[in-house]
Order: sequence, then C-alpha cells, then structure tokens
Amino acid sequence: MTKTDGARITAVKSEAPRRWRSGHFAGLTLCIICDYLSLMCELVSVTRFSFALITSQVRYYRSSGCPDERKWFRLAQKQPRQARGCQHAHSIGTKGAGMRRRDIPCRISRGLQLMHTIQCIFFSGVLLGCAEVALPSPVIYNVTVNTTSIAGTPGSLDFNFNPGSLVTQAASLQILNFSADGSLAGNPVSSGDVSGALPATLTFDNGTAFNDYFEGFTFDSKLSFDVSLYGSALNSPDGTSTSGSTFAFSMFSDAAGTTPVLTNDSANGFAFVVNVNLDGTTAATDFITASSVPEPSCSLLVGIAVAFGILRLRRRGCVSPPV
Repeated sequence: MTKTDGARITAVKSEAPRRWRSGHFAGLTLCIICDYLSLMCELVSVTRFSFALITSQVRYYRSSGCPDERKWFRLAQKQPRQARGCQHAHSIGTKGAGMRRRDIPCRISRGLQLMHTIQCIFFSGVLLGCAEVALPSPVIYNVTVNTTSIAGTPGSLDFNFNPGSLVTQAASLQILNFSADGSLAGNPVSSGDVSGALPATLTFDNGTAFNDYFEGFTFDSKLSFDVSLYGSALNSPDGTSTSGSTFAFSMFSDAAGTTPVLTNDSANGFAFVVNVNLDGTTAATDFITASSVPEPSCSLLVGIAVAFGILRLRRRGCVSPPV
C-alpha cells in the first residue's frame, strides 16, 4: 500500500497478482485430476468393450452348435438383424433362435462419445481453472474525504474520465463501493460512455472525448469510494499512442457545480486526479485540503509567553511591583 501526498487519499494496488499464482496452481491441479480421470475412464471403457466382445463371441459360438469357429462366423454373417435402437438380434441356427446381444460397434460408438464428453469436460476444467490466470490486474485507488467542515451543505459531485487530445489507447474505469453519510439528490446527468448510477457501480470508457457523471449531493461527515482502472492501456501499452487518459473527481458547494470546495486546485477545481500514462503506469494527485483546528495567532503566543515570564520573575522577587 502506498500513500499519495494527501493524508486522506490512499492508493492501493490490486491483489490480483497473488490470485494469479493461486489460480495458476489450482488450474494445474485441476488439469492433472481431469487428465487422470479421463485416462481411467478410457481404460475402463476399453476393458468393458473388450470383455463384451469376447463374451458375445463365446456365447454365440456356443449357442450355434458349431464346433468350427470359422463356420460360426460365416453363419452369423448370413443371419438377418432386427435393429431396435442399439439392440440387435441374431438368430443363429435352431438353438440360437431368439437370442439377443448388443451390437459391439454401437458400444464402441457410445464409448467414443463418452470419451469425447470427458475430453470436453477436461478442457472446460482447464479453462475454468486457468481463467483467473488470464484476467488482467486492475489498479485500485481508495478515496476517502472528510467533509465535516461542509456538513449540511447542499452541493454536488462530479466524476469524469477522458482521453487526451491525441491518439489514446482504450481504457476503462469503475467507481465502486460508494459510501457516504450524506445523501444523493438523484436524477444524475451523464455524458459520453458512462453507465450506472450511484451508489451502485459507475463504468466509464474513454471512447469519446468527454465522459462525465454529475449528481447533486448533500454533504455530511465523510464520503468514500474506490476507483478501479483497467484495459489495454494499462495491461498492454501499444507504444504508439501519444496521449494518456485522466480521471478527475470534484466536489462543489452548490447544486449547479460552479463553486469547487475542499480543494486547493485553483485552476480546475479538481479534488482528486489519476493520470494513465503511456507506459501503462498511473499517477494520482490529491488536491483535497485538510480540515484543521484553528491555531492561535503568533502575537497571542508571544503575549502569553511574556506574561508567563513576568509572573515567574515577580515570584522570584526580581521585578518590583509597579508604583
């Protein structure tokens, strides 16, 4: 965890790299288990098919009454079949009339289908186990603002995420876990690639020049939210883009959004800014002014010190009382 210059803005990197290692291990483990089960099922299937084939041949060989195995096969090929699903009947001679057996090719076909299903399940397990490995790691900032000094003020909040003026690589941003002691006015105004509404998740894309979310808000003691940035501009910079993207959060003491509050950014009135750089890194700047307890003036402190010194000198008898 790293902190920006401001005391109330904490920049927190996502813990996704740790989940990457755990997900990778889980995926490999699942692959090994599925591979083992697939091989076992295939071995069992082949064993069953072989046993069924041998058993069927022995039964029909005995029932045909033919001591010659070659003659039995010739007789079996001449007899008609009655298909009933995957059931086939063979009538071989008088003693073998009415006997039925499963068709071996049908069994083999079913076995191949079973093995194909097992392979699909196996590869699905591989994809599910390693899905977390492929997920990119977002950059998350937690923003917490002490608004006690303007508690009760009917103001407004503004969020925007915009690309630079030149070629900008795709990036996205979400406002998560919005929490505040104050109350939202409702009926927000959105512009550009923005979806959602507070206190639920807001999603911004930098696909258009201006992407903004504005809503009235009555301040109380504090408000907080998470800023999650992700996309190809952060995970795989292309090296050809010439502009980054910028997220800005502002607070206003009026519902129209004309008077910035709790900020020392006199140029734009921003309270918190995150820049997405061309190399995929991010830089956060905190303009939020800290609420401070009023301190006594310098002259008052000097006067108190002089009075205290005179009092001590009088107690020692070094200073005579005035006439």
